[in-house]
Amino acid sequence: MKLLKLTLAAAVLAVGAVRVLAGPFEDGIAAMDRADMSAARGYLEEAAKGGHAEAQYQLALLLMRGQGGKRDLEGARIWLEKAAQGGHANAQYQLGELLLWQADDETSAAAAAKAFERAARLNHARAAYELAVLYASGKGVATDNAKAFEFYRKAAEGGVLEAEHIVGSMLVAGRDVDRDVVAGGAWLKLAQNGGDPEAGDEWLALLPTLTRQQRDALQSILDNHSDRNYVIGADHTHGPVSSVN
Repeated sequence: MKLLKLTLAAAVLAVGAVRVLAGPFEDGIAAMDRADMSAARGYLEEAAKGGHAEAQYQLALLLMRGQGGKRDLEGARIWLEKAAQGGHANAQYQLGELLLWQADDETSAAAAAKAFERAARLNHARAAYELAVLYASGKGVATDNAKAFEFYRKAAEGGVLEAEHIVGSMLVAGRDVDRDVVAGGAWLKLAQNGGDPEAGDEWLALLPTLTRQQRDALQSILDNHSDRNYVIGADHTHGPVSSVN
């Protein structure tokens, strides 16, 4: 009996220790899981004030959406900036989106471009795409087609469907880049496989013009991507890539 009491006491202490180790961030995530957003805000704010970058990011999302309390875009921006300063790629990206959405002027667009670039340098594919769009349009940055292609390609390599199509089209046409029908065709085929019908039309128009050697080279590129998943927006992935032939 004495041994049983000691065991139970140890178990209680262990549970208490786990709770102490968990901390406000984990409590905040648990509150989100049970859809108690008001409690989640409180816990996440406590963790955020302690410098927890993921808590800062999650709190900013709640503030942006108005979950668990009043919507607070300025507060969201502040927490996103803090998380971004800690190298949080998703926070960098969301900060860029928020800056573009809040005010349509060159100052905010330039700040958004900087946020997107920091995220892109951390391999955030969607941020790379948004930055490419800014370089292509000259919004917030000087128009630079070479930079636009650089970041479109980075986004395509990260699986952004729209970027796959754009990179493929630019390479096939030799628009602002050296023409490369093999690499361009591969990106068009991947975009087609991801569900982009316009990329599919361009691919089908290109296919009859390719030599046997070009088809073999293109197939080799596709083979290297055959087991790779691609992000489409935020929800979808590519399936296996079919044969060139």
